[in-house]
Amino acid sequence: MIQPHGGTLVNRIATGARKAELEAKANNITTLTLEDRYGADIEMIAVGAFSPLTGFMGKADSESAIEHMKLTNGLAWGIPILLPVGDDYDSLSVGEEIALNDKDGRLLAVMTIDEKFELDLANLSQKCFGTTEDKHPGVAAILRGGNKFISGPLEMINRPVRHDAIDDKYFIDPADTRAEFEKRGWNTIVAFQTRNPIHRAHEYLIKCAQEIVDGALIHPIVGETKSDDIPAPVRMKCYEALIAGYFNPANTHLSVLPTAMRYAGPREAINHTLIRKNYGCTHMIIGRDHAGVGSYYGPFDAHDIFDEIPVGFVLYATMVGLVWLAVLRLPILERRFALVLLATLAVAMLPLTWEDHKQVWFILAVLLGMSQAPRVGWPEGSGRAAPLRPALRRPRPGRMEPVTASRRHAGPETTP
Repeated sequence: MIQPHGGTLVNRIATGARKAELEAKANNITTLTLEDRYGADIEMIAVGAFSPLTGFMGKADSESAIEHMKLTNGLAWGIPILLPVGDDYDSLSVGEEIALNDKDGRLLAVMTIDEKFELDLANLSQKCFGTTEDKHPGVAAILRGGNKFISGPLEMINRPVRHDAIDDKYFIDPADTRAEFEKRGWNTIVAFQTRNPIHRAHEYLIKCAQEIVDGALIHPIVGETKSDDIPAPVRMKCYEALIAGYFNPANTHLSVLPTAMRYAGPREAINHTLIRKNYGCTHMIIGRDHAGVGSYYGPFDAHDIFDEIPVGFVLYATMVGLVWLAVLRLPILERRFALVLLATLAVAMLPLTWEDHKQVWFILAVLLGMSQAPRVGWPEGSGRAAPLRPALRRPRPGRMEPVTASRRHAGPETTP
């Protein structure tokens, strides 16, 4: 099983006598009322989804994430996890314990203040969201909170109230998804992040990935999203229907991610990947305009940003690995021919730049992956779909047919 980000899965959930102690203490300490998005962050910190964080981030880590996309300890991190306090800033003191409540006055956590600090919101917005325009929903949330923050470790006492009608069975903590993966015998797991219903290109992509891993975690965000996004309960019905009718339940798992969307595009793709690592996933599907909004990001900016952080080489190596895995699944004569071509290609590519190498291997991975793509439906009484050779089959109703895919054309213009 892959290690959590930083090596240890954080657990900041107060239980038993400790929970009772903190509940009693909360009656006699300063209280802060939080927006729902920060209540969601409390849960994400406490259950270990934001590991290695044990609380809201301080100034040094925040500035390091903003400027260099990593924490001060060198671990990759795309967007700082911040707690703005607005007008309460001057009344709070370092070392003080405070209660964090939701907008209905319900106790969520007790936090110890380690630091009070300010950040340049214009710089934060430009670096993390690519704009300072307040019509960007992520920037609007940052500006609404103000530039005065506190940081420090917290202990969660109660989880945020679930406002949407989503079955509790889908709210699964990282420790529990990891246990489920071990129970199923999965060592390699691909995560699919979404805030929309899954369309046919998404389905195709997930099934291609399932051909080289043990299982897939379909992991939609159900926290705060834009008002014009499709409501989470509606989306959940879509996911349930799709998994029941078009995926193999034996290697597909559905659970939800109760965090807010930041709409930070490439930067959010980094955080989304690290979160899924904490949930036990070894691979992540990064889609076209991942976590994007409007026209703030290019369609493949969320791909390119991984070249700027240490995992970029891992993604490159994964593409090379995908090519070789696909080749090894070919019939013997085709495999020999493909190996000769790849060997010739490898020699011819020696003078090329690093960027050219990545482009070539990506295209090969896509083309060979398409040649091994599974069908949309599962044959009656069969656990897995037979490989489909797209170029040799005519389109039939109810079956996934090939798309002309390359790095610059990966299906409909739909944001994951």
